[in-house]
Amino acid sequence: MTGFGAMIFAAGYGERLRPLTEEVAKPALPFLNIPMLAFSHYFLNQLALSSKVVNVHHRPETLIEALGQMEALSSVGRSGSSSPPMHISHEREALLGSGGGLKFAFEQGFFKGCDHVWLFNGDSVCLMPKPLSCLEQLQQRHLQESALATLLVVPHPQAGIDFGAVWVDDKGQIKDFGLKSSGPSLKPLHYSGIMLVSRSLFDFDLGKNIIYDGLLPAIQQRQAKVIAHVEPELLCLETGNPKDYELSQEICQKILRQASHPLRPHLKDILSSYSPR
Repeated sequence: MTGFGAMIFAAGYGERLRPLTEEVAKPALPFLNIPMLAFSHYFLNQLALSSKVVNVHHRPETLIEALGQMEALSSVGRSGSSSPPMHISHEREALLGSGGGLKFAFEQGFFKGCDHVWLFNGDSVCLMPKPLSCLEQLQQRHLQESALATLLVVPHPQAGIDFGAVWVDDKGQIKDFGLKSSGPSLKPLHYSGIMLVSRSLFDFDLGKNIIYDGLLPAIQQRQAKVIAHVEPELLCLETGNPKDYELSQEICQKILRQASHPLRPHLKDILSSYSPR
């Protein structure tokens, strides 16, 4: 039987969101009156998992408190089975980055028995019409293609112009990352902050950044198969600076006011799942 684990990256400083993040870790900040981390934690509750991990470093006590509240509200997953306990990977001495943080969690044995691991950015606010169906389709494709990693992406007009893109060929394989592509005829897409990786990724040097230090060299030097799963109706909201943080909450409020909005059921389910009883 194939085992799946999941990890939420939540250890960063959230420097662009200061002063809000000086006393509170960014994923623990309130977003529509629930922790921002709830948007990633929600996906964990949709999946059949044997292990769950979150890494902490900056203001860890604020994350641990928020996690305790969320875990209490969601101790039973959508499958009806008990959800595994959340392991805390505490990066006490230094911030390890996504690559180093993932490797550190692996070395602590948190992914024992897991053949594949879901990765979620703890400050990502993503909405889609059918979240469970999207994750299931991504997982099925990842397994069918024996991919090293499968990234959830969405078309975005500014990808590869104003910010780095995931560059994809006509077969859906990722060939590059960044503002500019190294090859012709590649399509720029926006990374959602959600990916599924195979256990074989831990055989690679992941460096500090899992994408640029881990996946990109694996693609360019070892021809590893890293694929893009496109969800055209995915909405990824920006929370990197105070202006975007407020604007994204206003966008969500507008979604809630539109009864027929395709993203409203997902958003309402998150809010109802994590609002205090």
